[in-house]
Amino acid sequence: MSFASNALRKIVVSESVASIAPCLRNMHASTSALGGAHEPAYVHAKHMYNLGEMTNRKLKFGVAVSGALVTGLGIPVFAVWFAQWKAKA
Repeated sequence: MSFASNALRKIVVSESVASIAPCLRNMHASTSALGGAHEPAYVHAKHMYNLGEMTNRKLKFGVAVSGALVTGLGIPVFAVWFAQWKAKA
C-alpha cells in the first residue's frame, strides 16, 4: 500500500512542479540605480585613471607586482613544505 501511495505522491508532485516551473523561470529586469539628478549611483573622478601622472608610480606598481609574485609562489611552496613536514611526523 505504501508503494502505491508513494508513486501517486510522486506523480502529483511532478505535475504540480511542472505547472509552476514556467512561472518561476521568467526574467524580470529593472532600471539601474540612479544617484542625484538622474546620474549613475557612482560617478568616477575626473582624473581617476590618469596613470601617467601618478606619483611614485614605479614604486607602487613594483610593490604590487612583487606582492602578487611572492603570494602566488609562496603559498604553493609553503603548502608543499607543510604537507611534507606533516608526512614525516
